[in-house]
Amino acid sequence: MVSDDFVVPALVLGDSIQTFSCHKTMIALISGNVSKDTQNALQSVGWETRLVEEMDCNWMDAKVGEDRNSGLFGIPPRKRIKGTHTRFHAWTYTEFSKIIYVDADYILMTNIDELFQITEHFAAVPCSRPGVVDPCFNAGLLVIKPDLKTYQEIMKLWRETTEKDTCPNDQVLLNDFYTPGGWKAIPYAFNIRRFVFRPLKSFHYACCRPQKPWIGECRPSRKEARAFAGPIITVDDMALVFWKNLYEVLQKYDLEDWWRSTSFFRPTQEFPIVSNYTCRA
Repeated sequence: MVSDDFVVPALVLGDSIQTFSCHKTMIALISGNVSKDTQNALQSVGWETRLVEEMDCNWMDAKVGEDRNSGLFGIPPRKRIKGTHTRFHAWTYTEFSKIIYVDADYILMTNIDELFQITEHFAAVPCSRPGVVDPCFNAGLLVIKPDLKTYQEIMKLWRETTEKDTCPNDQVLLNDFYTPGGWKAIPYAFNIRRFVFRPLKSFHYACCRPQKPWIGECRPSRKEARAFAGPIITVDDMALVFWKNLYEVLQKYDLEDWWRSTSFFRPTQEFPIVSNYTCRA
């Protein structure tokens, strides 16, 4: 996390890990731009916050000494996502034999500890759902064996690629580093995106539908979310799952006062006189 923007899903993620996993060591990589209040909220659900250097294409451009944003991988400056390469720090945590890295907008729907048993040094979920041929992997969930040499090689490739052409985003760079044949494909159920899939082991609020719930225009009231008991049929139902879990997290970890002090709190939607959750489509 390189700002306070993703604290809400990180709280839901942390609670889902506490609920389903037998491994309780949870580390949140944060930059100096994350506020103390956000850090306290993260720690309240069990995250150990580790301060790391924020890394992204702007960071690499500064290292190279010029703006490298016009080649094959060029992205308009306003569409560059801040801090995306910060995840590379995970390779440096060699005190662990295996790490499951997930984006903050990911949620466990069941126990996924079996991923710790993967013997390969790197594993991920293919970009596309089963039945669609796509050779890449999605970087929202990565199973890695920390290794300083690998970290240095990734950083070297990142700089060389930037110097030769343009700074690639983190997912493109990792695919270039591990492809072909350098990664183990794991089932789509471990990083489900964009639609509902069975078995529903996880869900990644990556893009499109549902819109990232915490920034969407509407949300269910607390009463509506509390009443939702399934079944989960569409991606819109996953938005309901998110809010149901978040509202429970606020109560479970005594975060109600913090929540009401943030810009995320919308009292007229959370406590409406009549139902207002009508913009799900």
